Amino acid sequence: MRLLKIILDILLKFRYNTRMKQYKKQPWTMKEKRLLSEHYYMIPTEDLLLLFPQRTIGAIRNQVNYLRKRGYKFKRV
Repeated sequence: MRLLKIILDILLKFRYNTRMKQYKKQPWTMKEKRLLSEHYYMIPTEDLLLLFPQRTIGAIRNQVNYLRKRGYKFKRV
């Protein structure tokens, strides 16, 4: 039984997504929202990761959709 627990612990440890540890779930600041509204359509999405180092592409897209629903205007090319 103890051996089974040790094996399961080892197997389950590697299933955890360790890359997501670098991203923190924090509320978006007003500065981030302003930067997003100014640059979202101006530069490629992958380059936005340089402006928002602790945000994923999915988090950026979700925030854009959230802001659009609330009337934020985004600058277009």
